[in-house]
Amino acid sequence: MDNFKTYTNNDLKFSIEHPSNWKPEQSHHEDHDSVYFQIRKNPEDKTEISDIFPSITSSYFRVEVQKLKPHLDTDTMTLQNMSIEEIAKNFIDFMPDNSQTLIRQNYVTVGGNDGLKVEYMDTSSTLERYAFRIFTNANGNLYTLQYQDKPLKVAETLPLINKMVESFQVNTANEDTSNNSTLEAKSNNSTFEDYQNKNCPPMSLVLFTPDGGPTCPNGYHRSPDGDCEPARDVPPELGK
Repeated sequence: MDNFKTYTNNDLKFSIEHPSNWKPEQSHHEDHDSVYFQIRKNPEDKTEISDIFPSITSSYFRVEVQKLKPHLDTDTMTLQNMSIEEIAKNFIDFMPDNSQTLIRQNYVTVGGNDGLKVEYMDTSSTLERYAFRIFTNANGNLYTLQYQDKPLKVAETLPLINKMVESFQVNTANEDTSNNSTLEAKSNNSTFEDYQNKNCPPMSLVLFTPDGGPTCPNGYHRSPDGDCEPARDVPPELGK
């Protein structure tokens, strides 16, 4: 039984468990980021371009993260992200051009989110591979979980891959925008009304001079902003 460890990527906001000997490698591309787990290199499967692109012959699992770009929905005249159904359809439509053959597609749940799984055979590199892609939207991102392996090795690696998929989690928590200078009303669990009563004079305490201008009552002084605020240890005559 392979030992599993947890990989967490705070930038891409996901975590996943993986066999400890499948080392994660993150890469950045123009329109997406990906984390690649190599299962094996398969050096025996040489092709004309495998020396240039050795990953072509490899068996792997990969998590690809792409920022969703909203488009105008002309039916509702609102901005909408592409649905996983639209994304899967686009992928399937191009399969014939990529020497790929659809096996099946079905809905799945990934990290608590709806997903669409597309299974297919891939002969694009002249080497037959079983593969799948799972599309799911979260955090305004498209997460694509990809797997491919030699057909005769699928029975060996697919149970491990399924465990990885089951462990996949997207961090949907809001980013921490708090800072250390929180309101006193929050820091001591008091209500805003308590804070207001303690620090802000009621309007009945604000006096007005004969010319209509306000003046602060005893015990308050004028702040630089022109407001009346409690005077701490300030003689009443200075509070005007």
